[in-house]
Amino acid sequence: MVKYSSVKNIYFFCTVLTSICFIACLEITEEPKTTESIEVPLEVEVTPISQELQVEEVTPVPPKKSSVELNEDTKKNDDAKNLSVLINKYFLRGNNNFDVGKYQEAIKDYTEVIKIDSGFYKAYHNRGVVYDLLGDLDKSISDYTSAIMLYPTYDQAYYNRARVYGRTGQSHKAIEDYTQAIAINPQNQGAYHNRGIIFAERGQIEKALSDLSRAIELNPQDGIAYYNRGKMYQVFGMNEESKADLQKSQELLSNQQE
Repeated sequence: MVKYSSVKNIYFFCTVLTSICFIACLEITEEPKTTESIEVPLEVEVTPISQELQVEEVTPVPPKKSSVELNEDTKKNDDAKNLSVLINKYFLRGNNNFDVGKYQEAIKDYTEVIKIDSGFYKAYHNRGVVYDLLGDLDKSISDYTSAIMLYPTYDQAYYNRARVYGRTGQSHKAIEDYTQAIAINPQNQGAYHNRGIIFAERGQIEKALSDLSRAIELNPQDGIAYYNRGKMYQVFGMNEESKADLQKSQELLSNQQE
């Protein structure tokens, strides 16, 4: 009788243990819940703004005076003017070479400007633009950074460096630079647009919506901004707003192609 009771207890214990193991297995093999990633179209303008490559007016240099008339002060002034003429010569030629696609020649010209005047921030910026277009992004960042150090309120240098940071996966630095560009120039539409794209990529959809809306306010003809905002509205289930933006985008982009 004692033996039967012991067997019964062992059987009960084994049954309970088996049940526990079975439940544990169910918990372990349960499918993990996954969150769907939001696919955001990367419709970002990456072409450097051409107006930044426009050359300032060259100040005409008066004819040289004879050596008899020159004192030390006028010699210094004349030397400075001659250097200014030389700088403008290389800078203008660099811009012309850029315009016709002679990028290596443009780099040489901007480098000559920097050799003459290491504080000429636009030469660094423009050379950075050329490196940017050639895909030499490290040199591009270096030149944009030099331009910013020489001229800390140069919003276009911040904007272009942000673009490069975005292309190299440094989204945090890109956001910082776009934010700085906006702080300097609140009318910088491209900075709002591109920062909105990065916010979307990071899953910060509300910030993305805010930036894209501001970009549209600044440039109501930006069809790509309407398209991107329409996609953001879809994330929030705002179907009517999404439909309106996508239709507006199609209209604007179709008109631009005509």
